[in-house]
Amino acid sequence: MTAPEGIFTSNGGSVDLNNFQLTLAAKFTLPPLPTDVPLPWVIIGKAVIENFDGDPQNATAQLLLDDVVIDSDEIRLAGCGDGPAVGQCVSLQAAFRQTLKQAALVEMKCSTYIGRVIDTKLAAISLSTLHTV
Repeated sequence: MTAPEGIFTSNGGSVDLNNFQLTLAAKFTLPPLPTDVPLPWVIIGKAVIENFDGDPQNATAQLLLDDVVIDSDEIRLAGCGDGPAVGQCVSLQAAFRQTLKQAALVEMKCSTYIGRVIDTKLAAISLSTLHTV
C-alpha cells in the first residue's frame, strides 16, 4: 500500500455561524501510514466568511489536525447595514510530518457572530521530502 498523493474536499454549500461558536466547515481523514517512514504533508484551507450583522464583527478560521490548531486567522468583517451580507476570503496553510501509523483528522472550523461560511475548500498534498527554510 502506498500513501496517497493528495486529498481534496469542497463544501459548495454554506454553514451557518452563530455566537462566535467554532463550527465545522469541512473535514477529511488522512489514511494511516503504510510504513514506519514519516510522510510530509502540506495542508491548505480556504473559505469565505460572511457577516449578516449590521455592525462590524470579528471572524475566526482555524485549521486543525486531530483537534490541535495548526494554523488560524482572525479577520474583521464590515457590517452589512441594510444591504446584502459582507464576506471576506480567508486562507490557511500548514506543513507537518505524519509519524503515526494511524489515521489523522484534518478540519477547518470558522466562527463569527451572525453569518455563514461558504465555498470551503480543504486539500492535503503528500510530499516525498519537505524542506523548511
